[in-house]
Amino acid sequence: MLSKGTIEIWQANLDDCREWEATYWSVLNTQEQQRANRLIKKQDKTRFVVARGILRYLLARYLNLTPHAITFDYLPRGKPVLAASHHCPKLQFNISHSQQLALYAFAQSDYGIGIDLEQVRAISDLNTLVQRFFTQQESAYIASLPPFLKQRTFFQFWTAKEAYLKATGEGLGGLQHIEIAVSPTNPEQLIVVQPPGVSLYSFTPQHHFLAAVASFDIPSLNYKFYSWNEFVK
Repeated sequence: MLSKGTIEIWQANLDDCREWEATYWSVLNTQEQQRANRLIKKQDKTRFVVARGILRYLLARYLNLTPHAITFDYLPRGKPVLAASHHCPKLQFNISHSQQLALYAFAQSDYGIGIDLEQVRAISDLNTLVQRFFTQQESAYIASLPPFLKQRTFFQFWTAKEAYLKATGEGLGGLQHIEIAVSPTNPEQLIVVQPPGVSLYSFTPQHHFLAAVASFDIPSLNYKFYSWNEFVK
């Protein structure tokens, strides 16, 4: 059972779970299977099926149900939430995956939580993206950094913004309305300048990956990390 004030984060290597793809496929609903079938690349389809299957198994673990029994409602911009029929309005969850890595966040909360994950990689149009989606203050901060730090900081800010928007369910359209800054006391920690009242934690789940998780009512940043691959062995 989730402890109040704690966010539990599960990590999974989707490619290492491919052997259970058929099992995960069998627990998806028709809508999820149709969405998977629309993916052209086999690798993308497999990763989607595994990622959503693991989500169902994790929710089943928290709810003491079978994975087949999990049903979802969807917010206007597509964020999945537990269906009202489960009578668990405080069980919040969110998922993000990039390449083979997936992260799942769970909490007991009156408000949504959000998690975002990105593989750190070279971006040819980084300056264009910064000007389009970042505030003037964020853009100026990134421009002041030495070249070897700009790429990593871009992904730090991007995942932080995404985590916030996923917590609210607003979607990508609001990226430029959120302002992120580096904590004056800890250069590895980010803070949300605007809007206020958000707790944000930025971390490195694996080498070459950056992630962030956002919450509105868990200020202590108390996180527990678990590995799905270890759990199913």
